Amino acid sequence: MSTAKEKKRIEHWQVIAIILGVYDFAAVCAAYFLALLLRFDGVYSAIPEEYIQPYNRFILPYAAGCIVVFCFSRMYNTVWRYASYTELVRCFAGSMVASVAHTVLITVLMRRMPISYYLMGAIFQFGLLMVARFGFRFIQVFKSKYEDAASKSRRIMLIGAGNAAQMILRDIKQANEVNGRVVCIIDDNPNKWHRYMDGIPIVGGRDDILPSVEKY
Repeated sequence: MSTAKEKKRIEHWQVIAIILGVYDFAAVCAAYFLALLLRFDGVYSAIPEEYIQPYNRFILPYAAGCIVVFCFSRMYNTVWRYASYTELVRCFAGSMVASVAHTVLITVLMRRMPISYYLMGAIFQFGLLMVARFGFRFIQVFKSKYEDAASKSRRIMLIGAGNAAQMILRDIKQANEVNGRVVCIIDDNPNKWHRYMDGIPIVGGRDDILPSVEKY
């Protein structure tokens, strides 16, 4: 049973990695096309052949190379629902390495492109990569806040207002499996009473458990 669940979980993340890889391929191509298009005021017909031809010949091999770079940067084996500063740095590094390679290779192998093409292409590429990865996390954060405000699920009292409680609060907010939300906290330290932890009131000590149950 456990092996079957583990296999299903692995297959699930493999599918996500493939979808993300396809998106990245398209995003890289789109980023530098947008950079070239905006360089000529958004008019495709205004782009000289001396620029569009090198782009067309270079972009597909470059996008394929980007996927390899991103794999080495471990951009396809992260749980993006919990993405943080580490993943941001990793993505930035992978994207910048690819952009520098783009600048050097297309200039040496094809021709020199407009300066704005290099700069805007790198910016657009990084931005599009981030949209796919951190967009889901931001949606989850806002969704959980709205759901908490309108939730009719179980109301939870948390005992203790220390470091462990802070970790539990974070896990409860992020976990879809938990059908409930923390509405108050109990702690025996009087210095913490009538203060807040992550927006949740610390209502009193152990003697206040029953009154708080009735109130909340």
